[in-house]
Amino acid sequence: ARLEQEQASEAEALLSDAILISDDKKISQYLPNQASAHCILAQALQQQNKPGVRAQWEQCQTLADPSIPEEDTWRRLANDYLKFP
Repeated sequence: ARLEQEQASEAEALLSDAILISDDKKISQYLPNQASAHCILAQALQQQNKPGVRAQWEQCQTLADPSIPEEDTWRRLANDYLKFP
């Protein structure tokens, strides 16, 4: 929501926290889908021209489920971004 409200900086902070939480092995087993935070964080970082975009797009591409429409869209965005150095 923050990204769509053009608050990329706030989105970045919230998504970074979400990723830290999802990386916790005790919690990650209860999270069936971890791609969303990486995919949206990639977009937030990209909008701000911040480092780390490529790593987030790579995670997005790896974790995104093509059977979920939003994630399939994000996976295609990741593929497009990762085609260029």
